[in-house]
Amino acid sequence: MRPTVALASLLACLVATPAAAQIKIPKVKSPVAAAAQAAGAPAAPAAGPRTGDVRFDAQVLEITPASVDRLVKGLAAEQAMGARVEAQDLEAIDRENEAARKAHERARREWEPRYKEWKRCTEGVARQAEAEMGPAPTAADQARLEAVAERVRAAQARGDMAEVKRLADSIAAATAPMAQRAVAVGNAAPAQAKAKCGEEPVEPPYPAMKTPLDYRSVREAGMQASGFTDVQYAILRERVVPFVVDQRSYGRMIYTDAEVETLKAKRPELEPYADVLRRY
Repeated sequence: MRPTVALASLLACLVATPAAAQIKIPKVKSPVAAAAQAAGAPAAPAAGPRTGDVRFDAQVLEITPASVDRLVKGLAAEQAMGARVEAQDLEAIDRENEAARKAHERARREWEPRYKEWKRCTEGVARQAEAEMGPAPTAADQARLEAVAERVRAAQARGDMAEVKRLADSIAAATAPMAQRAVAVGNAAPAQAKAKCGEEPVEPPYPAMKTPLDYRSVREAGMQASGFTDVQYAILRERVVPFVVDQRSYGRMIYTDAEVETLKAKRPELEPYADVLRRY
């Protein structure tokens, strides 16, 4: 999830203030401090967690023992993924990707002439098949067929179905030989092409490039392990950070009394992930 989305959603859990206090927000480095200033909080750090009413909804979840337990699962997954991120050999990944690209280029250079030869061969088979079907109808042939078709329409208009049947039979008799040859040649052409030209050379697929793991991989692992949505996870995580990362200042966010008690009780379970919370 993009940090800007988490920050925007985080404002929902702060105490509402008059609109005039939110018109101009100075640039600040800390997302927590930015949220606090947007809510009109005083500049001086609070001595302890600030308590009051919090508006919970589908995105801003209450901090309960159960929600913290799920967050801990997410942080453990973040920690494991973070170790994988740090252990990556980025240069080796680049070398592997470059080797795969070069191998694909070589395969294409080998495939292209074979495909061109196969296509030339099959086009020759197709031309031969067209020749075997006999000459195509001339303009005069087309004109005669259209004249008969006009007589069929006229017979239909006057209700002379016997004449319609007779004319239709004559058209079928005139066109049947060519149609039969076309069907026969069309059915035989694929087998002839395969026998003469072989199977179509398959174009080498572009290889899947290896993508290095990054910050997004860490947060995605945490979110999936917790079972929260990305917004729920980001907001809950951000609200827990002050209790674990910097216990001298609890930030500018508002908590309920019950949330404060929960966080104090759960702090020992959260503290092993202080570095994860700080880095990611």
